[in-house]
Amino acid sequence: MWRLQHGELPDSLNPAVFWVLIGTNDLGTMECSAENVVVGNIRVVEEILMRKPSATVVINGILPRSNPYNMEGSAYALSSNSTSNGLKPVLQIYIDIVNAALEKYAENRDRVEYFSTDVFWADSDPKSLQLNETLMPDFLHPNALGYDAWAQEIVKKLDTIMI
Repeated sequence: MWRLQHGELPDSLNPAVFWVLIGTNDLGTMECSAENVVVGNIRVVEEILMRKPSATVVINGILPRSNPYNMEGSAYALSSNSTSNGLKPVLQIYIDIVNAALEKYAENRDRVEYFSTDVFWADSDPKSLQLNETLMPDFLHPNALGYDAWAQEIVKKLDTIMI
C-alpha cells in the first residue's frame, strides 16, 4: 500500500489489467489472520481502482502451500475438505477462507475479477491436498515448469477480460 501511495504507481502507467497476488507471507510467516489478509487485499485493490479508473484488477487467489517434511508438527484442524485422516493443515484452511472471501468480493465489485487455478494440485483436486512436486518442488514456490503452467492459465483468463 505504501508503495502505491508513494510514487510506485506513476500516472504514466496505464495498463488495462493489474494482477494482484498478496497474502501467502502474511498468513505463513507474519501469522496475520485471514480477515486481515482479506482486508489488506481489498484495500490495495481499491487503491488501484481509485488511481486507475479505466483498469481492471484481477485478484489471484493465494496459491496452495504445505510443508510435507514437517506435516506431523503442523497444526491441523477438522475439515470437510481434508486429507484421508479427516484433518487439514490450518494454513490451507486460512488460504481457503481468504480465497473464498476475495472471490465473493470480486463477484460484487465492478472492474474486479478473481482468478484461481488448480494446476499446482497433483491430481487437479484441491481436496486431495497433494501438491504437484514437479511444478512446486518446495511446496511453496513454482519452478519454471510451474510458472509456465500458471502462465498458460493466466493467459486464458486475460483472453476473457481483453475481449
